[in-house]
Amino acid sequence: MVVTVLFAVSAVLISPLFAQVTELDERFLEQRKQGFWLVEFYAPWCGHCQRLEPIYNQVYMQLRHTDIIVAKVDCTKHSSVANAFNVKGFPTIKFIKGEDAYIHRGDRTKEDIIKFALRAKEPAIRRIASENKFLEIQKQHQNEVFFLYMGPEIKEVELFQKFEMTARRQLIQSYFYSGEGRILPLHVKLARMPSIMAFKDNIYIEYTGESRFSEVDSWVTQERYTGYPVVTSNTLNEMVELQKFLVITAIDRGSKKWKEVNTRYEEMSKKLALDEREIFHSQFQFALVTDGEPLNSITMSNVELPALLVYDAKSQYYYIPEQEIKDFTLKEYRQFLLDIAQDKIPPQGGTGFVQRIKRIGYDFMTTIMTIWATSRWLFLLMFGLPAVIISIVCYSICCVEPFDEEGAISDVDEGADEENKEKKVKPCQHQNKGHLKSD
Repeated sequence: MVVTVLFAVSAVLISPLFAQVTELDERFLEQRKQGFWLVEFYAPWCGHCQRLEPIYNQVYMQLRHTDIIVAKVDCTKHSSVANAFNVKGFPTIKFIKGEDAYIHRGDRTKEDIIKFALRAKEPAIRRIASENKFLEIQKQHQNEVFFLYMGPEIKEVELFQKFEMTARRQLIQSYFYSGEGRILPLHVKLARMPSIMAFKDNIYIEYTGESRFSEVDSWVTQERYTGYPVVTSNTLNEMVELQKFLVITAIDRGSKKWKEVNTRYEEMSKKLALDEREIFHSQFQFALVTDGEPLNSITMSNVELPALLVYDAKSQYYYIPEQEIKDFTLKEYRQFLLDIAQDKIPPQGGTGFVQRIKRIGYDFMTTIMTIWATSRWLFLLMFGLPAVIISIVCYSICCVEPFDEEGAISDVDEGADEENKEKKVKPCQHQNKGHLKSD
């Protein structure tokens, strides 16, 4: 009896470890509208995909009791599925519901992937029914941005229609709500109805443009980040869509040596981003990173922290102040940005021929170092084995004794002459012997 119970408990505990993520094929193109799908598009030879596999299995274990189907597609076998979802690299993680497909651009951790899936599953627009609910949501998003449509929620209202389209497109990047009546606090005044508002940094901004999708979508894109967010490399890549100068302040919060400088540096950046929004918001987006990797990638060098870099993603130009950050004053910081906006400071970087060659070399070396850091065996397989083969070939070419064709021919001729002479001499010897005998 005890053995039976132990066996049953073991089965319950161990069986999930061997559970398989659903493998999809071409039939998925017909099934995609049936439920919620979290799908990894992968290739078996991809090293990043192999490192993601145990993490993705943990995601499956976490979501297996929800209505989200965790699945994956081998794109080397089912390329038509990859093409249908415009997959351009591996691994790619997408959340698919109906006609909408959202790509995961965050970190490939269990927590981030699960957060992405749960957020993508939600409706594009959530309704607020009361002022208390609004205050609750405002507190929930106190360090984020959320958008609110106020007015009739019907398709005939063009502004709501464009707001809904924008919400569906940018569901992962922002939060969208709607409401009617007296759900707003008294201090929130609207210039028109219906209207759209962005709430962030303890202020609200009302949309003043036309009821066109391009304008609504562009405005939401411009306002979807707080004034001074803490970001990662992936977020910086998304910020390229803003078409603004990115003011990237990079600090090492664990550094005791620069603690005082870092604090003053952050305070100056926040003041320009928040208190002087009217001056800088239209052309600049401020951001804070806590490591130097994004700056190293932009400059293709090793940037020491703390550092300030202004990046124009469109032209790939970047600007770095001449003086050290520890000596930077608020007035100099402000003037530095204004001079960039007025094109008074010569940029660095760009997309010229030399920069492109340099980028190729930098990316190649970065890839090699990444492979070495993550998998020494893969590094040896990719670079060590070819080096050994090339060395053997070179050794064989350089050290083998040359073949002297003329000498070989002459040796053959001499050998032939010797044989002919012997043949001529032997009959004479027989004749002599016979002659002697007769005598």
